[in-house]
Amino acid sequence: MAQNLVYDFTQKLVREWPVASGILSGAPVLSVSKEPGVTITARSDATKTDTLPDGSTITYAIGSAGQTAGSATVATDGSWFFPVIGASATTPKNTKVYQIEASGLLTLTVGTTPVNASFGVVDSNLGTALAAKTTVKIGA
Repeated sequence: MAQNLVYDFTQKLVREWPVASGILSGAPVLSVSKEPGVTITARSDATKTDTLPDGSTITYAIGSAGQTAGSATVATDGSWFFPVIGASATTPKNTKVYQIEASGLLTLTVGTTPVNASFGVVDSNLGTALAAKTTVKIGA
């Protein structure tokens, strides 16, 4: 379950979307039609590997049971805590945030080729001292 939620999302707006391999919960994603969202669950086939005290490893499924193959449960509103390229303690509230489609990273830069997808706006500067992280209101 996503741990970076700051201000709640609307349950009735939650959907299941196809997402790229390796997507975990709490990740910014775009739908096929470029609608912004945040994964509440990891992709259905996601796994995690842990190292045991004896040095051996164990791999187990962390995707949500019942999801369509290759998909995740996605919230399309709410405010979430993310690293945002270019954000700082002085970034004004309501500054537009974009998603770099090729990498999935968030940025304050519109971009030119290709144009970055609109993702939301800066909701607050909580924690910007920590690696340029800020609270982003998605879909705004």
